[in-house]
Amino acid sequence: MFNRVLAGAMALALVGCTGTSTTESSSLDPSSSSIAASSVVSVSSVAISSVVSQPSSSAPASSSLALSSSSAAVSSATGAGDFALGEGIYQAQCQMCHDEDGKGFGQDLTQLSTVEYPSFEALVAYNNDEMPWNKGFECEDDCALNVTRYIVDHYKGIDWSAAGSSSSAAPIIPSVGVPALIQSEDFIAFEDSTPENKGSCGDTNQPVDFQPKAAGGGTCDVNWTDAGEWLEYKISVPEDKIYNIGVSLAATNANKTVTVSVNGAAVGSVAAPTNGWTAFDTVMINNVALDAGDHVVRVTMDTGGANFDFIEFKISANQSGVVGDAARGKTLYLTKEQGCAGCHGESGEGLGIQKIYSDRNAFVVDGQVLNLADYIRQTMPRANPGLCGAQCSADIAAYISGQNWNEGVEDEKPIACEAGGTAQDHLNSPLRMLTKNQLSHLLADTFTPLNINAANIAKDLADDTVLAGFATNYGKGANFFQISALDNWGKTIGTRAANNYANLMGCDIANAGCVEHYLKQYGRLLFRRTLSAAEVTTFKAIATAAGGGKPAVEAVTLALILAPQTNYEMYAQTATRKALSGTEIASKLAFLIWDRAPDSDLIAAGEAGELNTSAKVKAKAAQMLEDARAIDGIGFFYDNWLSLNALQEAEPVIQEITKADLAGECANTPQCQGLYSGATDCKLSEGAVCYCGADVCGVKTGADNNHNVASVRAARDEVARVSAYLTLEQDATLGDIFTSRTAVVDDALAAMYGVNTNGAPQYAGGSVVQLNAQRRAGLLTRSAFMRLGAHELDSGISARGNNIRTNVLCDPIPEPSADILAQFPKLPPDYDLTFRQKLEQVHLKAGGACQGCHELMDPIGFMFENYDGLGRYRTEYTLVDSDPEQGQEPGPTFTVDVDSTGEIFERIKPFDLPKNFDSAIDFSEALAASDTAAACYTEKWFVRANGRFITQEDICSSDAMFTRFKNNNYSLKEMIYAIVTSSSFRFRNADAQ
Repeated sequence: MFNRVLAGAMALALVGCTGTSTTESSSLDPSSSSIAASSVVSVSSVAISSVVSQPSSSAPASSSLALSSSSAAVSSATGAGDFALGEGIYQAQCQMCHDEDGKGFGQDLTQLSTVEYPSFEALVAYNNDEMPWNKGFECEDDCALNVTRYIVDHYKGIDWSAAGSSSSAAPIIPSVGVPALIQSEDFIAFEDSTPENKGSCGDTNQPVDFQPKAAGGGTCDVNWTDAGEWLEYKISVPEDKIYNIGVSLAATNANKTVTVSVNGAAVGSVAAPTNGWTAFDTVMINNVALDAGDHVVRVTMDTGGANFDFIEFKISANQSGVVGDAARGKTLYLTKEQGCAGCHGESGEGLGIQKIYSDRNAFVVDGQVLNLADYIRQTMPRANPGLCGAQCSADIAAYISGQNWNEGVEDEKPIACEAGGTAQDHLNSPLRMLTKNQLSHLLADTFTPLNINAANIAKDLADDTVLAGFATNYGKGANFFQISALDNWGKTIGTRAANNYANLMGCDIANAGCVEHYLKQYGRLLFRRTLSAAEVTTFKAIATAAGGGKPAVEAVTLALILAPQTNYEMYAQTATRKALSGTEIASKLAFLIWDRAPDSDLIAAGEAGELNTSAKVKAKAAQMLEDARAIDGIGFFYDNWLSLNALQEAEPVIQEITKADLAGECANTPQCQGLYSGATDCKLSEGAVCYCGADVCGVKTGADNNHNVASVRAARDEVARVSAYLTLEQDATLGDIFTSRTAVVDDALAAMYGVNTNGAPQYAGGSVVQLNAQRRAGLLTRSAFMRLGAHELDSGISARGNNIRTNVLCDPIPEPSADILAQFPKLPPDYDLTFRQKLEQVHLKAGGACQGCHELMDPIGFMFENYDGLGRYRTEYTLVDSDPEQGQEPGPTFTVDVDSTGEIFERIKPFDLPKNFDSAIDFSEALAASDTAAACYTEKWFVRANGRFITQEDICSSDAMFTRFKNNNYSLKEMIYAIVTSSSFRFRNADAQ
């Protein structure tokens, strides 16, 4: 099920995401770098050119766009379209690529061609069908009409009436097929600094200065050129090829240069020969790679003083490839047209399974090994592959390859998995510091006779680092805060051990042999293995240096607790592939299944060879799942999988409302209830969320036990308990995780869910009950999940949708950039709108800055609107008829039905899900049958077990996990067995020497 390309593809997913921009937005400057004749330059027919460019001042009076041999017969722009609406859409969506002056990427909006766009309607149609290039949103119908109206009226870059005809259609000049020689007079558009044709050759009604040719083909050549003048030609390339471009020029003075550009990108500059005004000679721009399709070629006079006869395209003998330019690549990577940095970060730190592989030059796509440039060209950006053509992709690849963002990442090779997924293709588990929970319980469990409280240790330790939602401490080292806490606890435990030595060891503390026995016994538990002879010698020396007796026990205890072997999950280095040792497997099993260190019996099993085959590992895992500690380990997975650990210290803010806020009304009024969903009079209920200054209970302390830390903990505990119950007691499937009505609750949650716990079976400190099947289905409809991102006025719509997309479907949405956050609009304060309606007006506004990303999350969150910010079920909202922006006081209340319909949009990866849903229950039932969700679930278990992201190198092992999971009806226990018997769990490949 795991796509073999997914890991590698996500590592370099150059995805264009509307609404995600970068700190740089400079346009390509054709004069920024000269292009050596020996290099290969390439232009895609779609990569550079786009119409809806960025705003600009009006074109110079001398600037014109016309046909050379026939007039453009077009209609003048009609009055259709709304200028103001178009301006708003342009600024929100178009300007990020085309700049405020209209001269960004693509065609200059101040100089649009009547050949390309023979009428206002034609330009509308183009914007409707083609814009924007990255397809982050659709600008169709009125949107395209309004944007076109703004472009035409604001930039004044096209004048259909000046084209010489009043008919509504223009003859389209066909592209010239290449290879070909194109005479200078066969242009389709121009800019000239004088109003008349000085040479009077050819069409005397246009101002390009032509004189009769003295020799050669054609009738005219261009004379009297000034700097900045240009001519455009349209060519058609039948297939991707590398061309040599010849430009016929003549001059009398040196350093008269001309630049040739294709679709707005410079491909080379050449100097005119100095043999006289009529002594034309052809100068070459070699190795220009052109993609198949139509292209607009511009010849620009850089200096003036050069005469121009023709431009010729010949197929180059060199078809070996395209040479990238890192400077241009940086501009392309960072600017918004290509959208690379917008999603992947300026240093490759953004979206994707890993950072961009800057030193990797082999990517596997459908079994074919591609270099980085070809990979970008064929697959990027995800929303519009092919946008970045041969030169564009070569330039970006050249830039990325020089950045050293991810040193040491190896090239991909096509992988042929062995049966059962036992191929040696997986990365090793990293050195990993134990989490707060693991380390605190290790110390407390090791010194059980001393009655150490693990929670007290945990609160003193440094916070964990999180990877894909899981507390893993991946890449984390011990900081001063952590070391200081361990030093304090090491001394505390050492003192207690010395004072209670008889209970711990039953031998004389003054006996050096007894102290040695102590360090071996407790060191074995802390290190999760028997100490080596060298380690015993080291710690004996510490005891001796301390002088023996109590000081020796204190010193040894502190040294053991501070030792790296205690604090890190470590694996022996190896020069060849080998199975992990029995004690290493024991540690991995314990941390995965119990979220605790192995006990003495499990360590002994590892040392006795009871974990040296996959069958034995599975048998031991099954035994461990029968242990009560498995409840915590299983619960940890589901708590972290759904990011409920983010609720650890979170409480929805309860705002105190004064009489002035409610125009003299108090907490039990409809106005209060309209402002705060579920509000009641705090004099009558602990569930109040509104207060009044004159209310006898107008204080916050103890006012609402649904919002305090204890209730948050209870909500999280319910998810952990029911997940463990389904896994360990019901042998449930993944489908049950999404659809089961079973809950394990305390009395407060039972009341919220509307169920009775009298006589209910008990499990892990909670009551096992069945919830209303019409209101709840699976973990995604429980109180804990609903609290994420919720506030008193917001049920957490965006947060819920983002959580599901990221954690349930493994399709994360990139974080918004700083400039997007800076322009993030505020929601309207209207009390007569539901929160959904406000988001629809702002987040999902067509063409708005938020739409591109929020349409990927908000419509998913809409499905959960039957649940308020605490997870209480509701069928209607109570609203207030008022408009605070107009200074209106709260008016009468009214109710509207909850709208829980939603939809899901695909972004990068396809989903095997319907698009439209009626409710969260409807959606949960679809997830229960989804291979997409099951594959993501497998990936999350991989992260949990290995402490790192899945990579291309893990594909064989992960494929085997998913296959086993699927073949066993998605059994939750079988998922665990698939993980612990996998090659990535049990073997270590050769370490780099």
